[in-house]
This record gives sequence, structure tokens and C-alpha cells, in this order.
Amino acid sequence: MDTDELSSEAYHAIIIEAEKFNHDLTLQFGVLASSCDNEKEYLHQAKEMIKKLEKIDESSLSIIFFDTFPEKIYFLICLQKILANISEVEKIPEAKRYYEFFTPNFATGKFNKISIDNFLEKYKLSNPKEDITKLKKSIIEFRKLKAAGVKCNCGGSLWIIGSAISGKGCFTCITGESDCSNDYDIK
Repeated sequence: MDTDELSSEAYHAIIIEAEKFNHDLTLQFGVLASSCDNEKEYLHQAKEMIKKLEKIDESSLSIIFFDTFPEKIYFLICLQKILANISEVEKIPEAKRYYEFFTPNFATGKFNKISIDNFLEKYKLSNPKEDITKLKKSIIEFRKLKAAGVKCNCGGSLWIIGSAISGKGCFTCITGESDCSNDYDIK
């Protein structure tokens, strides 16, 4: 699943709470979603991940935090807040949760999935003068952002390729169209 598929309650309880603390922690919870099939599994896996993170020693914080290492006490407080938030979300029946990002106004159809390298080969053929090294870095960054739950300003799911070429946005905001079935996005 993608973080787009989380209810607003779950998204705020975990993703937003982690972001308040540190973006690198947000990435951990965002990537976790890709290994889950649904929100119930995601909430369970998030709790399991928190249990493991609570046991991590200070010297291992570099696994999570790439630049600045927070004081462990503040890290633990944040994890406890996220756990409490998850408990509150679990009290709400799934049918009563609000799924903000599943609306018919966003792109319809499914993208044709393509690897980064295959896309860059196709792109280079059509745009031989373009710097694909810079484009590849941008694609990787937008893929990370999407995995971390970052959305288009309209609330739609980021279109990785379109965002890398023309700036952050969903398919509909970038192209003005709603059917993405004839376009590519990164696997």
C-alpha cells in the first residue's frame, strides 16, 4: 500500500506526528507502508517497528537519522506519542475513518510502471541534450517523498516522473488530465 491509502486519522497519527519530530523518522514510517496490504496491517507493523526503535542504542541512531541525531529521550517521547495516537485510531471503526485521498477527482486508470533506468533510456532518446544524471537524482528524491507520504498541494498522490521533470504535483495538476493509463510512473 501507499501512504495515500491511509485514513486521515492514521496519516496524522503517524506520518504527521513523526514529521513534527524529524523528517528522517517520517521516511521510516512512510517506507513501512509499502510492505503492508491495508491500514490494519500498517498500524500493527508501525507498533512493531516502534517496539524495535525503542530498544535501539544511541550509537545506532544513524540508521534512522541521516544528519542530526536527536537526544534519545525526545526520540522515545515521540515514539510514545505515536503509539498513543495509534491506539486512538484503532478505536475508530474503519468505516468511520475519513479517507481524504480517495476521491474521483484524481487521476483515473493506472500508470504503466517502469524502472528508473528504462525510463531514463526512453527519455534520453527523446531528449538527447537533457542532463539525465540530474533527472535521475530528482526521480529518486520524489520517489522517497512519495514513500514518505508527501502529497501534491491538492492532496493527490505524487506523480514521480512528472514531479521530477516539472516540479511537485499529481498527474492531474501537472497535466490537467485525469486518465493516466497512457503514461508512465516509476515502479
